[in-house]
Amino acid sequence: MHTNILLLDTATARCSVAIAQDGEIRSSEYLDHQQHASGLTGLIQLCLQKAHLRIQELSAVCVAAGPGSYTGLRIGVATAKAICFAQNIPLLAVDTLQALAAAMRQAEPQALYLPTIDARREDAYCALYDAQLQALLPIDCRTLTQADFLAPFATHRIATAGNAYQKLPSLSNLQTLPQIE
Repeated sequence: MHTNILLLDTATARCSVAIAQDGEIRSSEYLDHQQHASGLTGLIQLCLQKAHLRIQELSAVCVAAGPGSYTGLRIGVATAKAICFAQNIPLLAVDTLQALAAAMRQAEPQALYLPTIDARREDAYCALYDAQLQALLPIDCRTLTQADFLAPFATHRIATAGNAYQKLPSLSNLQTLPQIE
């Protein structure tokens, strides 16, 4: 018997769905146009079809728990809860910024990680993680154009990614990973 987990991320402008089977991604799809409410269930169906699974074969649903878009998070969590309730399976939640930091660590294993999620205007949700994904700076909504919160880490290489890293000033120790979002 395989462990099949439906993965949902609706915290940002990109609505992402994937199916993991025994820890490996079997299928994935996304929308880039903030059409979470109208597109999420279609993406789920498409991923299930591509993975050759029925919804009854899911072992759990894992949803991004934020921070991020309030409306997007509501849509993702409500959909996840409905599926879990209907199928009598566990609901798992992951911290969105920590998950982004884990992806960054794969791409750049020797750095501190500053994942960012746009919070509008000059602000972004962010946190700073070490190589073990322990928070050095807690999750907060910060004004990134004033990166004084990074001053204590001026001697460290910092990798950044997400949909708000462009708001950061140019710092000599900052490396952007634009492909990770």
